[in-house]
Amino acid sequence: MTRKNVTGLLVVLLAAVMGATGLAVPAFAEYEQGQVIDKFTGRCLDSNDQGEVYTLPCYGNNNQRWTYVTKTRTAPPYRDFKLQNAATGRCLDSNSQGNVYTLPCQDWNTYQSWYGPLLNHADLYITNDFTHRVLDSNTSGQVYTNNRQENNDYQHWTYCTCY
Repeated sequence: MTRKNVTGLLVVLLAAVMGATGLAVPAFAEYEQGQVIDKFTGRCLDSNDQGEVYTLPCYGNNNQRWTYVTKTRTAPPYRDFKLQNAATGRCLDSNSQGNVYTLPCQDWNTYQSWYGPLLNHADLYITNDFTHRVLDSNTSGQVYTNNRQENNDYQHWTYCTCY
């Protein structure tokens, strides 16, 4: 078992023990860092200190690294999660108009909560928990949310722990 797997297992077990003993369980728990890659363009989700979100060619700096922060109480195959930018510490956020940006992370902000298949899934729709709109992009590097479209290849993402 790898160190990452052991760490993930310990987080889950600790949350279970804390829940069973009545101790407070955190709303979200960090899991691991990776790159969020648009499968069609091959570009990485990126962000800056001003909260702008876009895609750029993958070069692996901290602006392209996102920590997958998951609610420990949610079961597979889908999980509620936040994506926290490693460079800025801000969380991926959106609104009902389809705008995507980052803001300081807030546990109660449902616009910062996303769902989709588990990590390292080859084909991932990243869907906003509140709007149910899917993370989308284009070849110009713009990132936004849109209604899920089965034939829209720009809505297919992968979460990779590679750099």
